[in-house]
Amino acid sequence: MPDPYRIAPAAAGRTRLTRVLVTAIFLAAVAAFESVGFRLSYEALHRVAVDNAVPEHSAWMFPVLVDGGIVLGSVGVVRALAGKRSTRPYWTVTVAFTLVSWGFNVSNAPDTAGGWAVATVAPLAQMVALEMGMQELRALLLQSEAAAPSAPALAEAAPAEATAAAQDSTSQQSEQQPDGEAQQPEQQDKPAADDAQQRQQRQRPPLQPDTSRRWAELYEECSTEEARIALTREALSDRPKLTAPQWAVDIGKGETRARDLLRAARKPPTDAESQAQLELLSA
Repeated sequence: MPDPYRIAPAAAGRTRLTRVLVTAIFLAAVAAFESVGFRLSYEALHRVAVDNAVPEHSAWMFPVLVDGGIVLGSVGVVRALAGKRSTRPYWTVTVAFTLVSWGFNVSNAPDTAGGWAVATVAPLAQMVALEMGMQELRALLLQSEAAAPSAPALAEAAPAEATAAAQDSTSQQSEQQPDGEAQQPEQQDKPAADDAQQRQQRQRPPLQPDTSRRWAELYEECSTEEARIALTREALSDRPKLTAPQWAVDIGKGETRARDLLRAARKPPTDAESQAQLELLSA
């Protein structure tokens, strides 16, 4: 039996690839259609600029300026939709520049019905092609937003789902439990109080310094590390189970320092440490 989890990614990949190819072909057709309309409109607007005293070398700017306004307006519409803003200003720019382009095309056409029709087709086709391309881009933006929810939305959804699950669990427990066996607030608070009391009992009592010897004063009198290790070894001879916290309280130092001294004192003594041990015993 084929594994459905192995087949699904391949099918999804083929579907996505087909959608990308269709979109690419559609956008290429829109670009070709747009270029033809722009070319026809460009010729007419270029002649209008030359006939109205615009230098020949600068006349190309006029068609780009007029038809470029249509492009800017359409792009602005897409950006406004993506940012969830009002599209009215950008639609106003798009329609206004389309009407300007249409007016200049008609003014340069022959004064006949056919001439006006030909002059109308170029700017109209340009606007329609550009708008179709923008619609496709809008669809792609909406699909990407739907497929990838934002991080704040996920963060808000997680607590909401957890709260709903907790409420459902509580309601199910209350339905399954008879009315006569419902827990009272006092019974619910009693286990918490017992746990707090047990934790207090398990806490270690504060350590008290060993009063049999003045270990802190003896430690301060040691001038070398070997003498301190010898002092620790002497304490271990009386208390083999001496711990680092207790030794830290006895000598008045940190627990890390006491642990290092105990570790060194449990090793075989060196000659210098043996000499310091003898001096400590003689003192």
